[in-house]
Amino acid sequence: MFIASKSDIPLYEITTDGEILSHAVEFPDELVDIKIVFAPDGTLFATAPDAIGQMEGPVTKIYVMRINVDEGTTDVIYDWEHIGTSGGSTAIATDTDGNIWLHTNGDIDWYAVIRISEDGQVDKMVSMDGIGIDAGGLAISMNDDIFVAGPNGIFRVYQEK
Repeated sequence: MFIASKSDIPLYEITTDGEILSHAVEFPDELVDIKIVFAPDGTLFATAPDAIGQMEGPVTKIYVMRINVDEGTTDVIYDWEHIGTSGGSTAIATDTDGNIWLHTNGDIDWYAVIRISEDGQVDKMVSMDGIGIDAGGLAISMNDDIFVAGPNGIFRVYQEK
């Protein structure tokens, strides 16, 4: 298991025997509220807003990154600017094909579920605006069923394969 929160502290790994390992990772910016997820092939992905924008505005840059723990590096797959001090991606998950899924509340679309391929191609899959889903959770089953959670419930998002 890996734990991250801000870019100025290490990425922590908790091994199966309970040992805590510290990994120095170079991020593209000073980041806060880092969310991480493993792809089925073991690749570690993250999304996070820049710290200054998140705290002070007027623009927050949101990053989606691949993390190479062994080398201590990140590869930015996609980024965008959000107008305001809060927003961006609120949840991250991956499907069996290695696509990255985000539940956003930023300028890509207000309250949307988007898919980002590993080469940075972005597709808006569904807009949640108007049905009361805001900053919530996102989960993808082993069958690639997509579930989005928010204050008004848990919703299943269907995708064609």
